[in-house]
Amino acid sequence: MLKRLTLSVCLWLFATTSFANIDRDPQLQKIFQQGMSAASKADYQTATEYFRLMLKNNPNLLRPRLELARALYKNGDYRVAKYHFEQVLSVNLPSNVRSNVNHFLTLIRQQLPSFDFSLNVLFNEKIQKRTKKVIYLGGIAYSGDNAPYENTGITQDSYALAINGKIPINPKQQTFAKLRLEYSEIIDSENDSVYLKATVGKHYSLSKSATITPEIGVHYLNYQNKKLYNGKTFGLQYFKPVNQANYLSFAYDYKQFNYIESFKTSTGEQNKFSATFTYLPSISNRLDSTLTLLKSNAQDKAQAFDRLGLTLSYNQDLYYSWNVGVSFTKNRTHYRSASTLDNGVKKKDKRETFEITILNKLWQINNIAPKLIIGKSKNSSNIDNYGESEPYITLGFTQKF
Repeated sequence: MLKRLTLSVCLWLFATTSFANIDRDPQLQKIFQQGMSAASKADYQTATEYFRLMLKNNPNLLRPRLELARALYKNGDYRVAKYHFEQVLSVNLPSNVRSNVNHFLTLIRQQLPSFDFSLNVLFNEKIQKRTKKVIYLGGIAYSGDNAPYENTGITQDSYALAINGKIPINPKQQTFAKLRLEYSEIIDSENDSVYLKATVGKHYSLSKSATITPEIGVHYLNYQNKKLYNGKTFGLQYFKPVNQANYLSFAYDYKQFNYIESFKTSTGEQNKFSATFTYLPSISNRLDSTLTLLKSNAQDKAQAFDRLGLTLSYNQDLYYSWNVGVSFTKNRTHYRSASTLDNGVKKKDKRETFEITILNKLWQINNIAPKLIIGKSKNSSNIDNYGESEPYITLGFTQKF
């Protein structure tokens, strides 16, 4: 009862926030009142539609975005509500409103259940093979299994489904369980895989805003209807707001890989370290940057590698409910030992990927919106010359909007 009363007071305090340009537009006033009326009747789904309609006309409106976040929260769409609550923190809010927004964000991050899924269909992916002709790289002749890759001219379609769920075990103690399920398949083939990861964890508050979260669990991969590997997992994440609108997090992730006998040489472990910084320049855009270091070990030392990666992504809400995202990822992978096929040369790979994501927030059914991804990757290596890949198109479906 006390918690419900506290939330009601927090929500009421949002009403002190300025209407910005709403009071100068009778049409926006009408839509806003319709949204507020739907929310007062606990019809939060309808309310979100009205508030999104207002942001279609102007994605920089503060009060409608606050009310949209509130309606999403009341409707149980916590992950999407989190996005909009975070965006309004970029504005110079009254201290009481900012405190309330941070209160909701803390509840979403630490005590409430969450669920999301994504489905991506990749069209016309090029299949590569090694060339059979002899060429010279650095004065060394390569042919057969050591020759560079070239496109076969054959394409394939594939899709991947990912489901994430977080369920509180004891909200007061901030304990939880997580489940991640991934399914991928190349269409018209038997190359399907199922990945499952289950963990339990607990949030520990280090200060009013900083938290550290350990998780422990197991993971499992099934490929072509047969077990490929399983193992233990462990994770540790540190989260802290840098200032009123920016966040910094550090994460460590450990995975053990116990492969079946026919792939025993791949058995080993991975240690991943990452740092993410989120910058919110305004209410309608955000910039995320992530630096990662992956150290992978295996019984076959030629499969062991160190990978350093950097990802930069920018997201912008536009007029008419369009949202455009741009991301760039660059990875460098150094293998620790040479394969017997590589003439004693340790392999060094580089990969660069550029993607543009486009979606419209009004084109949604049951809170699921289509998302178009247009991308291109460039691969290179000191041994295998992959060259530049063909552009690819992915049609996805997401709840994160």
